[in-house]
Amino acid sequence: DPALTALTCTPNMQSVAEHGLPFTSCDACIILGLPDVATIATERGQLAGLLVLVTRPTGVAVLNADVPDLAMLAAYASCHIIWFSQHEAQLAPYLAADGVGVFARGQQIWSAVGGELALRGELLPNLDVIAQLAAWALLYGLEVFPNGINAKT
Repeated sequence: DPALTALTCTPNMQSVAEHGLPFTSCDACIILGLPDVATIATERGQLAGLLVLVTRPTGVAVLNADVPDLAMLAAYASCHIIWFSQHEAQLAPYLAADGVGVFARGQQIWSAVGGELALRGELLPNLDVIAQLAAWALLYGLEVFPNGINAKT
């Protein structure tokens, strides 16, 4: 649909293998992990990585730094990468290279650029931490902070 402005999907890997992605490019993608026991070297892992490859150069890909195989995708991305992790130390290699990362520290979400803390917000109780970190990273990458985020410097 040429009028489509937003789509949220979890691609079925079998369908992607048979028919390709249901779009040719996107402004943003989030990859929380790889399907089942796939690695990025397997066909299923490579299919998941297609999302990064079709993200426009002006867009952003949000990748889970807790899934080591996803690091290989960054080398092929033409878009900006924002990493997220439940473990602050996991982001060290990406932040050392002036990357952007989002992590949880206690009950707070922090954004960091390089080694410098940028923004923080509160984790919401009873919601999946990984989903909150990924959403925060996407909002940070798109420079969108609605009032409900309560971003603090």
